[in-house]
Amino acid sequence: GADSLNALKQWYQRRVREFQTFQHYFKQTNLRMVAAPPSNDLRRKDRIVRYKPYVPKEGEDPMSEYMNLLAMLFSMCGLMMRFKWAAWAAVYCAFIGFSNSRSSEDTKQIFSSFMLSISSVVMSYLQSPTPMATSYFS
Repeated sequence: GADSLNALKQWYQRRVREFQTFQHYFKQTNLRMVAAPPSNDLRRKDRIVRYKPYVPKEGEDPMSEYMNLLAMLFSMCGLMMRFKWAAWAAVYCAFIGFSNSRSSEDTKQIFSSFMLSISSVVMSYLQSPTPMATSYFS
């Protein structure tokens, strides 16, 4: 009770004294935040590169990447939540992503999204072989 209150008062008084001494020192030395002179600048001017926003080149279409991403997302929904419509949407997006892809793109990612979408369809029908209900769309 009283001992803890006295200890708290003493702690507070010590902190006030520390703050006052800091203020006194600050006023005496007249410290200010001053920028360093340019001769002490440690930045290397030759390493500074100005930011330029990315401008897509002519004929560059990100549709393939978007469809691969959607295929991955829909296939995860189909696998985890057992939505058959999401699994079929993943197959659809994977087909679109594959058809819009260029030959220079990473074939592993396209192949993995395609196989993941097919596996989500297979797993959703293995868990419940009944046809997909049309109540989702009506």
